[in-house]
Amino acid sequence: MFAECDLVNQGYYLGNGWVKIPKEVRQRAEETARDRWMLLFQLDIVEYGDFELMFGNCGHIYFYITKEDLAARRFDRIWLVLQCY
Repeated sequence: MFAECDLVNQGYYLGNGWVKIPKEVRQRAEETARDRWMLLFQLDIVEYGDFELMFGNCGHIYFYITKEDLAARRFDRIWLVLQCY
């Protein structure tokens, strides 16, 4: 997901998957994004008594931030990724 964050941050639309992303751009993101991005927080289904908080259909949400933005405390630049069935 590091590469996805990097590509979206560059302005690429990934709503249809990776099909329209040039291969060279995809490869560069896959090779370098891990060094720039980190997972800040992950949230799964929350169940407590009668209360249930679910994301999509049994999904998970992930909050990613660049290491540079974290060091500068720029939390307004976080990317949220939702993965669900």
